[in-house]
Order: sequence, then structure tokens, then C-alpha cells
Amino acid sequence: MLCQTHRRRQPAGELRDLPAGAGLAASMRALSAGMLVAAAEADRAVYVFTPNTETELRVALGLGADGVITDRPDLALDLRRRLFTGD
Repeated sequence: MLCQTHRRRQPAGELRDLPAGAGLAASMRALSAGMLVAAAEADRAVYVFTPNTETELRVALGLGADGVITDRPDLALDLRRRLFTGD
């Protein structure tokens, strides 16, 4: 997995040059809609670390992150349940 923690937007072409199956990891600070768009254009997953509050988790999931790496899996699972069931 490639660690992407700076603010420069990676062009989708450069992301396509990564090995097959490689995704991106981004900190909450580095996460942006532009990064997610470029990753989607290159068919790459984006995993966000370390959203540990409900607000951070909502931002990461709301922007379209494919997964999160969190110290609060209990909170993440509860939020996922509430988002998908409408609770």
C-alpha cells in the first residue's frame, strides 16, 4: 500500500502506474475530495488513518473513503450501522 500523506494531488495517470491492487493510505489531515476523485479515476482504494471521533469518521466515510484505520472500531461499527439502517 502506498502511503500518501502530503497535500499535492496525485494525477490519476501516476496512480495507474502503481502495481496492480495497490491502494492509498491517507491521514485525516491529507484527505481531500480531489485525492479520492484521482484515486477513483485510477481504480485505487483509499484507506484513511486515524479517524477516532464520530466527526472524523463521518468526514472520511462521507467523502467516500474505502476504509478507515481507527483506534475506535466500536465507534466506527456503530456509526456504520446507523448510517446504513437510518437510525
